[in-house]
Amino acid sequence: MNNYFCNRRTFLSGALAVSCWPGTLSASNNRPPVFRGQARQFVEYSAPVKPPPATFFGPRGLVCSLEKWRGKVVLLSFWATWCKPCIWEMPHLDQLQATLGGADFDVVPVAFDEQGLGALPKAQAFFERINIKNLPLLFDHGQELYKGFGAINRIAMPISYVVDRSGMLRGYLTGPAEWHSAEAIRLIEYYIAES
Repeated sequence: MNNYFCNRRTFLSGALAVSCWPGTLSASNNRPPVFRGQARQFVEYSAPVKPPPATFFGPRGLVCSLEKWRGKVVLLSFWATWCKPCIWEMPHLDQLQATLGGADFDVVPVAFDEQGLGALPKAQAFFERINIKNLPLLFDHGQELYKGFGAINRIAMPISYVVDRSGMLRGYLTGPAEWHSAEAIRLIEYYIAES
């Protein structure tokens, strides 16, 4: 495990978030490995945060919630068809799902397009154009998730949350990231092994 030290604290809707940077603390502090995206570093909440109870939808209008994945670690990723960084990031998420997806982990990408399910043709074309094979098409219909998660963090595209097996948010990363990298896989495996 990488050594790191925490040098910045921020308050987000009552939850303390701690950013950790490479440094001098020992691995015995039981913190996740450091992982940095293109713009930001993964931020771990100092205590798990309950996600908003909003629902989202599959392409046939089937209602989903994070409860469907309870018992698994989830990387909940918000994206949009108009988001250029999402075009770069989505293949990395697809490869992460191909590598780690299964009984213990899934990537759950939810489109934040304003048209909700009306964005299905654009989202399908987006997935085909960038050759996404392992991820489901899911939509924030009525912007329930956008509003709920916007109360926790300022929403930027893309943004990804690690959700533990009990359904609690453990941390987030704003901006695109190479989610199939060795560092990202170590981060996800940390949460899989922890639960």
